[in-house]
Amino acid sequence: ERYLLDFGDSPYPERSKAEVARFLDSELAQLLSKQGLSIHTEVPLLWAKDSRTAYDGYIDLLIYDAQEAHWLVVDWKTDRLDDTNLLLSRYGPQLRAYVDALNDLFQQPVEGLLYSTPAGLTVPLEPRRKSKTRSQEPAEELIKPLLPS
Repeated sequence: ERYLLDFGDSPYPERSKAEVARFLDSELAQLLSKQGLSIHTEVPLLWAKDSRTAYDGYIDLLIYDAQEAHWLVVDWKTDRLDDTNLLLSRYGPQLRAYVDALNDLFQQPVEGLLYSTPAGLTVPLEPRRKSKTRSQEPAEELIKPLLPS
């Protein structure tokens, strides 16, 4: 409850309070409370898609479920869009690059979600391809060098 009470530093305290309340009631918040998840924020990514294309960015929220060998990439959106198609058309390509990069790097299932904080919308990215499984190094070990300490 303290998150819903103190927004004195926010330039928009009422908006902040409403957005946090919506998030705490969301399915995404429930998912994040699952035991055993490895949760990381602002994960740097540099990925060479091919010999001519590279992607560089930061993943807002990266979750790994070791029990399911499954990754989830969440991209927070704070603009006031409340149309899922518009959100996907505007931000889907960025999220797709993150999902494809992790899928290529880890060879494990990767799911992508956009979360609109003003609208409280969780918008899944449609899957593109099936993943292979890699039996070498555990995926969580592969990402450790990328995580902030």
